[in-house]
Amino acid sequence: MASTEATQKAGAYLGGDRLKSTIRDARVRVRDGKSMVLDGTQVDAKEQLAGYQMIEVPSIDEALSWAGRCPTAKYGTIHARPIADLPAA
Repeated sequence: MASTEATQKAGAYLGGDRLKSTIRDARVRVRDGKSMVLDGTQVDAKEQLAGYQMIEVPSIDEALSWAGRCPTAKYGTIHARPIADLPAA
């Protein structure tokens, strides 16, 4: 909570939340116009996404700096990447 509060005070915090266990995961695919709902995660992995936090900072280096200050980095892995720009409709 202190890490989130620090990003909020810095004006970088956009949002975030914890995620439920992957046991409740589902995936949706549309093939040949038909929607299919598939249970479970897409890949087997040792790690799972436990939550997310979106921040807005000027560079990936600053994002990595924030990630390194997050207590979760001591026990798990923080994945940092930019959000893709979508083309105008």
